[in-house]
Amino acid sequence: MTKQNSLGFNIKLQLLDHHITGLKCSKQFSWYMLDEKASATKITYDYFKQNFTDFSTFCEVGFDDYVKAVNAVDIWLQDDKYFEFGKVLLTMISKSFEINDLMFDIQNRNYKFYLIEKSILFIDKKENNIKLDEEVYFLKKDYMKQDEKNDTFENTRATYITNMLTDDKDKLTVKYINYKGILTYNMGNISILANRFLTANADVDFFMDINRKGRVSLRSNDKLDVASLASLLSDGGGHKNAAGASFNDFRETSFYEDINSFVQNKLDAV
Repeated sequence: MTKQNSLGFNIKLQLLDHHITGLKCSKQFSWYMLDEKASATKITYDYFKQNFTDFSTFCEVGFDDYVKAVNAVDIWLQDDKYFEFGKVLLTMISKSFEINDLMFDIQNRNYKFYLIEKSILFIDKKENNIKLDEEVYFLKKDYMKQDEKNDTFENTRATYITNMLTDDKDKLTVKYINYKGILTYNMGNISILANRFLTANADVDFFMDINRKGRVSLRSNDKLDVASLASLLSDGGGHKNAAGASFNDFRETSFYEDINSFVQNKLDAV
């Protein structure tokens, strides 16, 4: 522990770890707490409970058991009664890619928090792992529903993402001659989404998505021949309203502004 008083605050330095590779370091420093027999979630949860008296009041009912489930699957305690439930939690979060974390980091995080909060309600149920597993689809769909109208999962998701893209449309815009496009990053499988977005935004002529490896997907609704554009960009091709291309000189980045600038320069050059 170290204290810093220059600004009038006492600051405690505390490192929590569960990786055995930190053993040597943990023996050298008093602020390094290592527990290789517990998950990072459990270590952190227990630490806050022990050191902050009001912490438990911010946790949902059943959160203790939720932490046990996360702990069981994280360090693979197969005989633990929460192990199977923890496996469902693991899959639920690791496959919650419906809201792109690169484009919508805050929304993606809120989405996962919602799923976690809802999953806690299943912990005390009989066959909780099976019940949660069967309900995940509906939890995801309910989160993204914009109204009471029921629709397929992909249509529901497309509408939800379209609304977010529309809100950020000015920031996401790219131009090709007199055509206006929207550029997304690493959305993947854009056919349904692109059609929904272009239908909802008549002022946009084409939809463009680029992934981490520089591969580009292009879509249009009869306003621009994207196959011709793909050919001009990098010898790509496809159909008039659906095409692909690839930029070998693209470098992965977490900054959308850099991606937009890179693509806009490519569009300006053709």
